[in-house]
Amino acid sequence: MNLIKPFSLLAFLITSSFAQTTMCYKQNHTDFSTIESINLDGGLCNGNKSLKDMKKDGWKIDDIKIDGNNYIYILKKDEVNMQNIDMQALENQIIQRLEQKDVASQIASKEEKRIKMSISGKNLYIKKCETCHGINGEKLPGRSRAINKLNLFDFTATIRDYVNGSGYDRGTAFQMAQYASIMDTNDINNVYVYLQAINQKDEKKPKSN
Repeated sequence: MNLIKPFSLLAFLITSSFAQTTMCYKQNHTDFSTIESINLDGGLCNGNKSLKDMKKDGWKIDDIKIDGNNYIYILKKDEVNMQNIDMQALENQIIQRLEQKDVASQIASKEEKRIKMSISGKNLYIKKCETCHGINGEKLPGRSRAINKLNLFDFTATIRDYVNGSGYDRGTAFQMAQYASIMDTNDINNVYVYLQAINQKDEKKPKSN
């Protein structure tokens, strides 16, 4: 992400319009231990002053924006009551932002994986399962159970039973056995995630009078 052009212009406008506010930044800086001592770009720092230098001049950190290894500082100067933020406070604030970003990234990654599994499960379920088990897995073909009511362990065990023969007396087993034999662990998990997703959606739909 290139921060130089947009933030250089913004820093210039802020510095020019409000004498006691300026924006400084540093791109692609990987060594956190030197972030206070290295010269910052933009604003009144302009490549000549570090965060320590700005603090000595009476500036304090008003906000910090972090994008990967890019740091943006909003600095303000209060001549009446100036209290500089110390290194520990700066470190805590940066760590908190990084942790929040990491948690958000993990949640997004899990959701993306779940969606991909649901799509794969949908394709397999519609082709191989829907005719006997119903759109939502609610049907009871032969003497088998409704698969939309099973937890993942029972769902997996039921399919594996058809492969090893212990479930061959359930429902239309002669049909199910051939499908069960070609489903690996990923296929089973994907179909299960898909059934969970569509049945949760159905539960949320308002009931008509």
